[in-house]
Amino acid sequence: MEESRKHLMDKFQQHLLSSYKNYCKTYRVDESYTGFVTYLIDHELIPTKNVKHYTVLKEYTRYSLDYPHKTAAVEAISRYFNISIRSVWSILKNSQEFEKGGTV
Repeated sequence: MEESRKHLMDKFQQHLLSSYKNYCKTYRVDESYTGFVTYLIDHELIPTKNVKHYTVLKEYTRYSLDYPHKTAAVEAISRYFNISIRSVWSILKNSQEFEKGGTV
């Protein structure tokens, strides 16, 4: 079973890298890490929702150092990314690390 999963992951990586290289060649763009991440998002291999959640969680960790209260940090993130305060709280509350009281 584990070997099958490894084969699947190997093939996925092979196809993904090949597709990215062809994309770069077709559109005459240099291959780069940031270009690769953009490619993954643009081709919906990383859903926009995941990008939003990941970014909010990581920014909360950074903002919580500058703001003494969680509410102030959440409000600042809300303003910066133009997302509702309720959405920011929802993302944080659905994070296991936030629920444990740690950093996210």
